[in-house]
Amino acid sequence: MTKEETEEKPHEEEKKSRKPKDGAFRQQRLPAWQPVLTPRTVLPTLFIVGIIFCPAGGLLWWNSNKVDQIMINYSYCQQYTEPVFLAPSLYDYQVSDKNFNASDMQAPVYSYKNESSFLDPTWGNPNNISIPRCTIDFTIPSTMKGPIFLYYRLTEFYQNHRQYIKNFDASQLMGDIVASGTLNTNCAPLAFNDAGKAIFPCGLIANSMFNDTASDLTSVDSETPQTFVMSPHHIAWPSDQQKYGPTKYQISQIAPPPNWALRYPKGEYTDEYPPPDLSTQERFMVWMHVAALPDFRKIWARNDTQDLQVGRWRISIDSNFDTLQYGGEKWLVLTTTTAMGGRNPYLGIAYMAIGALCILLGLLFTIRHLIRPRKLGDESYLSWNQPGGGLPSSNRAALALQPYCQKGYKPIGDKDLQLDLSKLNKVFTISHDEKTPPTTTTTEVQVNLCENLPIPSDNAQDYCGKDTLICRRVIHTKGETKSIDYIQSIAQSNLNAEFTPITPERDATKSGYQYSLSINGGTWGNKAQSAQIILECDEGGSKDEPSDPTVVSYNNNVLTLQWKTFFACAIKSDEKTPDDGNKTNPPPPPPSNDTKAAVYFIGGAFYNFKMYNAKGLDLIPHREFWLDLPYLVRDLFAHVIDSVMSRRRGTGGYVAV
Repeated sequence: MTKEETEEKPHEEEKKSRKPKDGAFRQQRLPAWQPVLTPRTVLPTLFIVGIIFCPAGGLLWWNSNKVDQIMINYSYCQQYTEPVFLAPSLYDYQVSDKNFNASDMQAPVYSYKNESSFLDPTWGNPNNISIPRCTIDFTIPSTMKGPIFLYYRLTEFYQNHRQYIKNFDASQLMGDIVASGTLNTNCAPLAFNDAGKAIFPCGLIANSMFNDTASDLTSVDSETPQTFVMSPHHIAWPSDQQKYGPTKYQISQIAPPPNWALRYPKGEYTDEYPPPDLSTQERFMVWMHVAALPDFRKIWARNDTQDLQVGRWRISIDSNFDTLQYGGEKWLVLTTTTAMGGRNPYLGIAYMAIGALCILLGLLFTIRHLIRPRKLGDESYLSWNQPGGGLPSSNRAALALQPYCQKGYKPIGDKDLQLDLSKLNKVFTISHDEKTPPTTTTTEVQVNLCENLPIPSDNAQDYCGKDTLICRRVIHTKGETKSIDYIQSIAQSNLNAEFTPITPERDATKSGYQYSLSINGGTWGNKAQSAQIILECDEGGSKDEPSDPTVVSYNNNVLTLQWKTFFACAIKSDEKTPDDGNKTNPPPPPPSNDTKAAVYFIGGAFYNFKMYNAKGLDLIPHREFWLDLPYLVRDLFAHVIDSVMSRRRGTGGYVAV
């Protein structure tokens, strides 16, 4: 070996191929289930679904009706300085007691007056503002079993707006000091106040926090004063609690959000009125977990240990959150729960409706099938039961089950040679007759090396089953009567076929060069069958129609075939196959992704310049989308991770209505 050949060999070995490795997964040859919908499968499925869904829906509906729920609309409370009874449209009682009659119950009453201090003891009033306080008296018609949950419900409040959802800074909520550029990007327009101080907590979500505060419940008609304490703890999800921490900002560096400013002296944090410790503000955490729908409820407080007794109860609410200015309403919601959740009759009704519909359809289809049954077609005609998946023969090469039949197959790994055995992708029949008086015995062998042998629709039992490449049959003929002695599936399509050159050192392009093809997978009489095919190059053979193979022997469950054909002659990879001369040139490749991107950005920039006289970053087509893309991706991953990792505790967080 010369020095030049030694230097060239490592270079050739470094060539990498982009061709996927051969395998069932990479080559999309994994087994797949193709269901055939027949009355035998569809009718039982409909009845099973109906039988399961109806009781499940009934259970959900019955369980939902066990939940007691009281909702009171107090949006208009500030219009009445004297107690007034609420109209029936402003309250809703859903009670599990079947004897409950809303007309026999005293309606809720509310009124308001101004106060000088907040109900929340952690809030001060350094600016001496008037605080409108709404007092609501309502009736508990039957004892509500604990745990008891207090929610507030808002309508026409769209927390799902894109600009609203992303307007916060996660690092600031954790307590970290955030760079001004990052804070402005995440929280603008509520990142800094007019004095240049960072707003803490920044963003639209924090600024718009629901800030009505409710008191504990007190009994109105009991002989001794009773108080039903509602706790603000354990209302946030554990995963949400991990997102908040004490701030590391100095008081002089930050200012409260605009809607919080009235609670602090001249709208500034001081030592006497410091910024809140967000790690303890569970109501703030609940609010920051935005709702998907404009009509939602969020938990405010809970009592896990006591039952709420029958009687007249009073609750006071500091009405700081004005919903009428944007056309919405706010409701007070007092409810219980069960092991299957809160009150939601619609889920049970949906289950029962689907179950009933399935049973009805099952009955109709059964009657139709009994009165006028439909003859079923032959499943062997389905596309996935046909050779090549039901595609035209011109398109089957790409789906050939055997890799050696694909064009460009390289039979010798270290040589730049290829075979084209696609012309052998057809059924070859070899018959041998022998006189065995009083009959004639015919041994018939059907071969297709590339794809499964077709199964005739008539007398399919007289042929080998599906996935067969080589089938051997012995037939006895007496006069015009034929009887099949036995049918042998010799070889089946699989990925274990061995295609090896017999004499790799010889010239594979010349006549006489041979390959050994071993295929197995067949069985007969509980014995494994296999085939040994000797493919021999024949340069003088037909280039249009390949010759038939020859049966050499069948011994020890191994069928040996000899096949001399022109198509077993290898050619170099850069040469054309014999039938390439009549082919037209392939179409030009489609433009690359880089070309498409360049056309998009350059063309879009030119359009923006001509139409809008844009300059700088405004030349970028769809500029707002590209600027938002990193946040879209970030929010997507955050949502997926939060959905997978978070586990809801109790009924904390919010519940969409």
